Amino acid sequence: MPCQTYRAFRNGPHYRQRAEKEENAIDFSVFRQFHAPLTANGFSIKYVMQGTERYRSAGSRYDVTTGMYLLTNAFWECEVTIDSATDVQGLCLDISPAILAEVMATHQTSAPPYPQQDYYDFLTSASFFEHCYPARHTATGQWLQQTVQRVDVHDFSDPLFAANYFYELAAIVLTDQQQIYNGLRVLASVKDSTRKDLMRRLMRGRDLIEDCYTEKLSVADIAREATMSEYYFIRLFKQVFGVSPYRHALNRRLEMAAKLLHDPTCSITHVAWKCGFSDPQAFSKSFRQHYALSPIQYAQQLQVLR
Repeated sequence: MPCQTYRAFRNGPHYRQRAEKEENAIDFSVFRQFHAPLTANGFSIKYVMQGTERYRSAGSRYDVTTGMYLLTNAFWECEVTIDSATDVQGLCLDISPAILAEVMATHQTSAPPYPQQDYYDFLTSASFFEHCYPARHTATGQWLQQTVQRVDVHDFSDPLFAANYFYELAAIVLTDQQQIYNGLRVLASVKDSTRKDLMRRLMRGRDLIEDCYTEKLSVADIAREATMSEYYFIRLFKQVFGVSPYRHALNRRLEMAAKLLHDPTCSITHVAWKCGFSDPQAFSKSFRQHYALSPIQYAQQLQVLR
């Protein structure tokens, strides 16, 4: 059984150096001025609820702003700086390697096409892909946004609550990181630093798509955000994420449309316009190809299931 010990702190000490590397921890903090070296404890998520936390590590800078989180592991060392006229509120979650290993051993969703031990080694080694994510773009981030408002530090005095929380979080993180791990594996570059740089640039492009998929984005706009040529960006994006940038944006539009169709008061024309389609006919054609039902049939099926 993995170590089930748990520690929680409030008002800043999540930057305290701790010797216990094998425990789970959740640290709430409120700072206006702060600067210190930081060594991550275990697999670490640094989520900012309000303000900006700035991290510097090995010449790289990560500005974690409201609604973003930084994902690192125990091999990551940095300096953190907070300099604000108002309170900066943060949440740091450390997941023990033992919890990761146990959850991975029983993980049932979309296992990576590589040996499980290789995936675990990636998560717990110096090769891990440390990165700053907009919370709205990932399942991990959305889970953090949903739970942070309803979880109090005192809840973790209950060992059953604490265990459930960290097991659930570990499962979501593992699912999220599989695509990153798989993408890094398929990139042809030999150097680890080059693969990471390419992945970060691709993800900047994907973040732009995620934020603006209902708008008329051009490949030039997205490739510019990723600091790549258009052809190179399209080729690497499809290689890493399995679909072209166009298909990724279209899939997001169709997913949004499917959610809007749950509202019986929404007309097909309104849904098409809201999701960025040029006209209802183009929307209906794309929707049918994706869901094997027309928007009207899909909406009718929803009504029957209610």
